[in-house]
Amino acid sequence: MQSALAHMKRGEFRNAEEALSEVTRAAPTNADAWFLLGAIALQASRVSKGATFLERAAALSPNNAIYLTNLGEAYRRLNLLERAIEHLERAASISPRLAAAHFNLGLALRAAGRAREGLAALQRAVAIAPDIDGEAQLAEALCTEGLYEQAEQHARRVLTKRPSSAAHLALGNALQGKGSYDKAIREHSRAIELEPERVSAHIGKGRALWYVGRADESLVYYRQAAKLEPANALPHVFIAENLVWSGCIAEAVISAKQAVELSHDPGFHSSLIYMRLLDPNSDEAAIHAETLDWRRRFEEPLMAKRRNPTRDRGRGRRLRVGYVSSGFREKVDSHFTLPLLAHHNREQFEIYCYSYTRVTDAFTEKHRTQTDVWRDVARLTDDEVAELIQSDSIDILVDLGLHASDGHLTLFALKPAPVQISWLAYPGTTGLQAMDYRMTDPYLDSREFHNPNYSEQSLWLPETFWCYDPLRSEPSVNDLPALRNGYVTFASFNRFSKVNSQVLELWARVLRSVEGSRLEIYVTPGVHTEQVYRPFDKLGVARDRIRFTPAESKHEFLLMHHDVDMALDPFPCNGGGTSLDALWMGVPVITLVGKTSVGRIGLSLMSNLGLDEFVAHTPEHYVEIAVSLSDDFARLAELRKGLRTRLEQSPLMDAPRFASNMESAFRQAWDNWCSNCT
Repeated sequence: MQSALAHMKRGEFRNAEEALSEVTRAAPTNADAWFLLGAIALQASRVSKGATFLERAAALSPNNAIYLTNLGEAYRRLNLLERAIEHLERAASISPRLAAAHFNLGLALRAAGRAREGLAALQRAVAIAPDIDGEAQLAEALCTEGLYEQAEQHARRVLTKRPSSAAHLALGNALQGKGSYDKAIREHSRAIELEPERVSAHIGKGRALWYVGRADESLVYYRQAAKLEPANALPHVFIAENLVWSGCIAEAVISAKQAVELSHDPGFHSSLIYMRLLDPNSDEAAIHAETLDWRRRFEEPLMAKRRNPTRDRGRGRRLRVGYVSSGFREKVDSHFTLPLLAHHNREQFEIYCYSYTRVTDAFTEKHRTQTDVWRDVARLTDDEVAELIQSDSIDILVDLGLHASDGHLTLFALKPAPVQISWLAYPGTTGLQAMDYRMTDPYLDSREFHNPNYSEQSLWLPETFWCYDPLRSEPSVNDLPALRNGYVTFASFNRFSKVNSQVLELWARVLRSVEGSRLEIYVTPGVHTEQVYRPFDKLGVARDRIRFTPAESKHEFLLMHHDVDMALDPFPCNGGGTSLDALWMGVPVITLVGKTSVGRIGLSLMSNLGLDEFVAHTPEHYVEIAVSLSDDFARLAELRKGLRTRLEQSPLMDAPRFASNMESAFRQAWDNWCSNCT
């Protein structure tokens, strides 16, 4: 043993291992020898071997907190997280002042998705021993929880002591969370300089570059992260996100599939499902099959934990309705949730909101004031939120996210409410067995045809799936731009992720057919926009007829419509909120009816406005509509002047009527549940 310790002190670990092996052969019950062999193996990244040695040590000395701490760390590195947490919690219980036990426990809890508990463990570790690595990890954990000010303080304190790649990374993430993207880029760059192979620093810099519109550069850093750590799913997630927002949907789906194969993360798989909605090569059957795969991987393992909620089955009593969303803030969802919440019949319905919104704003407060009971649940686990919903005796739970970003379908898989309904993010299917209903309207889905590609039963609203409130009166509608320009300006201000090669080819045909016309596309210019020009070049449409127009604010976004005569709807996923914004600004939308419910959004909107003349059923018809209306400035000018009023007087902005229709659907679903329980 003395020889082994001497070798270790000099860094001669191979010689130390030989000496320790002799000890274990001569004295197999010498726990210290097994522990030191395990520690050396861990240091050399021979984690499996190290775990074997440390298991022997812990078996011989089961109350040794240091042995348990190292064994727990070995299990964490092997991704055996439950075993890691069990041993580290025991170590911390035996030796409450052992900072390493709390630190490693914090890492294991965070890896297991128990972020709030992990943060608390890291805080205990730093309180016991303000270690540089511990503070850097704590800063990163605080970022994950959205506590950016605290994260920045800890990261800067570390950097006053010595340069640290981890601290620069955490500081960059904190600054990014606060919206200081240029400063974040500098910190991530310093993290990479200090540790070129730190994958998270490459991802962090890629994210910051993305937020300042430098998508081409961000993709370089994501790809480098994937190269450094091929088995890490996260770089592939961000590569896919970058590609889909750049309109490269086929490549994005490939990267998303890689992420799904590498990780058991429900959010990653949901991203792939949402991308399939945008992919012209995916039909309803393929999309449904992907949702059923999600069910198999993530819902079925939770069935053993599923609640069996019981409620008073009174049919006419006041019902408790809970809305679950991350979007109770200034984003497109608010244009639809606020008018509904404001017009619910409070004598018949008690409204709860379960808010996963981490970064709140004035719109969050508006939602709060329109709610009977408000619950901030962003830092709670699914189990905790499910318990809260049950204790609140929610009768009907409404999911507003489906498989779009920041969805919470694993919560719904626990079935905390007797009736569960999906609505708003898009008119599709979740694939969940626990989701009882999906909202729709007569244009999105035919009442006469049962669609086998929906896992839920459909609840038809009589007119529209949406009720829109622009939440502002300005800017006003201006005169038709074509009257002053002498030519027609088309535009698509949808997210560029909805623009694919088939869409671009059709838009190129429109511009070729409408002499002198222009096209504006809402996207930050870059290398990714080079693909836009290809179909136009092929048809001889000059590049100077196409303009890329990003906006910095909602007001600027609406003002862009002052230069637009007609909007061109993308496909297979039509515009929703974007189309309603255009209509509010007096700009009609030419839409192509698709084969999926998201491809019939334009049909629903224009039908509710009585503007069937803008609805195409074939690509040729789409071009014909554009040509016909481009030759009729008088019709476009007349329509522009009255379109805002037409929208205000339609079901699309009749909030009391829409709320009443939603409540009727809720009653129908509730009565069905009561009947099935008797």
